[in-house]
Amino acid sequence: EMFFMTVKAAFGQRRKTLLNSLTNSGFFKFNKEEIRDILNRLEINPGCRGETLSIMQFASLANSFSQRNC
Repeated sequence: EMFFMTVKAAFGQRRKTLLNSLTNSGFFKFNKEEIRDILNRLEINPGCRGETLSIMQFASLANSFSQRNC
């Protein structure tokens, strides 16, 4: 469920960077800095767009959101 929510958030706002899409989606309770930290830890450029991520990167991102959500 978290995987699909993450993908939907990444593609929910056209032409937005990944950081802004995830932050503004309303799906996550994290602030912008927390999401930036997660992306940096996963070595994902916060300025990239959702379409540039691989399925494995989306899975890692969703897992990070799930772990921090507990």
